[in-house]
Amino acid sequence: MSDGAARGNKTRSNTVAASVNAETLRRHEAASFEAFLDELAAAFVRVAAPDVDSEIDNWLKRLVEFFDADRDSLTQLTPQGLLVTHSWARPGYELATGTDEAALPWLAARLRRGELFVFSSPDEIPAEASNERLLAQRLQIKAHVSIPLMVSGSVIGALGIACIRHSRRWPPEILQQIRLIGTVFGNALARKRAVQEYLQLSRALEHAGRVAAMGQLASSFVHEINQPLGASLTNAQTALRLLDAPQPDLAEVRAALEDIAADNRRAGDIVHELRRFLRKQQPSFTTMAVGELFEAVTRFVAPEARSQGVEVCVDAADGLPDVLADRVQIQQVFVNLLLNSFDALYAEPPGQRRVVLAAAPAPSHRVAVSVSDSGPGVPEDLRSSMFEPFVTTKPEGLGIGLAIAHTIVTAHGGRLAYSDARDGGAVFAFSLATAAQDMHGD
Repeated sequence: MSDGAARGNKTRSNTVAASVNAETLRRHEAASFEAFLDELAAAFVRVAAPDVDSEIDNWLKRLVEFFDADRDSLTQLTPQGLLVTHSWARPGYELATGTDEAALPWLAARLRRGELFVFSSPDEIPAEASNERLLAQRLQIKAHVSIPLMVSGSVIGALGIACIRHSRRWPPEILQQIRLIGTVFGNALARKRAVQEYLQLSRALEHAGRVAAMGQLASSFVHEINQPLGASLTNAQTALRLLDAPQPDLAEVRAALEDIAADNRRAGDIVHELRRFLRKQQPSFTTMAVGELFEAVTRFVAPEARSQGVEVCVDAADGLPDVLADRVQIQQVFVNLLLNSFDALYAEPPGQRRVVLAAAPAPSHRVAVSVSDSGPGVPEDLRSSMFEPFVTTKPEGLGIGLAIAHTIVTAHGGRLAYSDARDGGAVFAFSLATAAQDMHGD
């Protein structure tokens, strides 16, 4: 064989070997990315909405390491524009978060259109992107890619990766990998936002429910406040008459003034209770005694109960453990249930209008509570939908009381259930966790 033929065969062999090696490397990289993506997706499937941010921070670090880059960032579309909300960098290459889109108008416009931005050298940056070119030169970025995060056809942010120690190419298969990673990040952020919006809507609905309940209680509370105010006026007039006497009886004057102070405290307590019930506030779980909870609820609805001739009784077992709940939310549940019972008893004869608040120990470190009445019960055709919004039998009712109560009880780890009372009437029951359950976590 001639030397030329031998060299040709050797060249062809080297080419084949290089091709095989390249294909092996490509398959290895594809398998590595598939495992990386599987682990990433599984992590964000498991993560709770409040923990999405910390999980993103963790995976941004791993993303830089996987692509042998130096820095990456996640930008979100906020009311203030596109803002960098998460980033990770190798030591010495840190970049502060909070960069706004006004500093990079060309890039921001491109990402808002759902278009990627990629270069393997700052010289590849278009002339019209002057701010972006200057920033890349100042930060010594040799290669960069920004992928818009798309959710349901809308841009919610972007994922950027930068190389500073060395440049690199961004072939289509790498860009596709980064797009898939961006999809996972985008879906996680969208889920977090959906949960936040749901919570805000739920709180607004709960507050609307409390306002609606107050509309029903308003006339009773007006009467309730008028009583101490009227008594206070009478005592003030009495005190003035006593002082007009030639020799005022100061003991009687003092007694009148003490009555005035007591009446004003009573009126103030009523107003304070109303303000607390109506105030918008963040949920806060605290430990409370069941007896204290029942006392607050019965005191709150007492004016309406008296005006409708309803007897409200408490049947709580002795030695009940404290429960863990949001005081205002759980009070709202009981108020809604009690007002529904009052309405159901409207057609009952006076003296037979009775509502019972009951509490007893329950398994798994819980306390069972219920509201039962002696009314006609819930119509059969409404039982399957009674906890749905806007379902009501009242001509002027909003139909949100039971729906709100159901949502609050569910958020407290319970289930609001209906049953017929043994002697007729309705029973609404659920359970609350005890402080022991929270402490032991079982």
